[in-house]
Amino acid sequence: MGRRRRVERRKITVDYLTVGPFSENCYILGTESNDAIIIDAGDEVHQIIEFIKKKKLKPLAIFSTHAHIDHVDAVGNLKNHFKIPFYLHKGDLVILKSIKQQAAAVGLECNSAPVVDKFLEDSETIALGEFKIKVLHTPGHTPGGSCFLIEDMLFSGDTLFAGSVGRTDFPGGSYDALIVSIQKKILPLGDDIKVFPGHGSSTTIGEERRNNPFIVDADRFRGLV
Repeated sequence: MGRRRRVERRKITVDYLTVGPFSENCYILGTESNDAIIIDAGDEVHQIIEFIKKKKLKPLAIFSTHAHIDHVDAVGNLKNHFKIPFYLHKGDLVILKSIKQQAAAVGLECNSAPVVDKFLEDSETIALGEFKIKVLHTPGHTPGGSCFLIEDMLFSGDTLFAGSVGRTDFPGGSYDALIVSIQKKILPLGDDIKVFPGHGSSTTIGEERRNNPFIVDADRFRGLV
């Protein structure tokens, strides 16, 4: 059973369920009109559906920051249940199609790879209901890894964590690309931006700029993650 938490941010409510064996954060964002989007639906689809119905939300779309199994395994069932589109960067299509191999590598079973309805483009802003979602392509953890900027909130997937960064030893990963993504795409957003990562607790860009060892001394960790 995943853990539930809520954060109030202006007119947007951020709830997240910590789901699956990898303790992945599935974010459910709602508005005053009950429009909703889902970010990184990784597992425990029945719990996600139950939560959305309990809150009387109207999902508009599913977004994934990248295509590792722990961020996409519930997508197909949610798509079918709510009849909503799935957004992903095309750079992660190969990884998405390898979902069965990803599962087998860690001794798990999984659902079939979901069909992507719309491909994300770097720097585009997607308007859905009351949401405006700016896409930041941040390769490194995966080739198509992306972050989503919504108002003053960044949903960073496995690019940036509180006190750490995403692994780069998976197929398609690149430590150098990851650090460039953080330095060029994330840090310029400003220190007050709240960061909601794919795993672990939330943070801010300012906190990570000052104290994240992978940002303070990136060269020290090259070849280690």
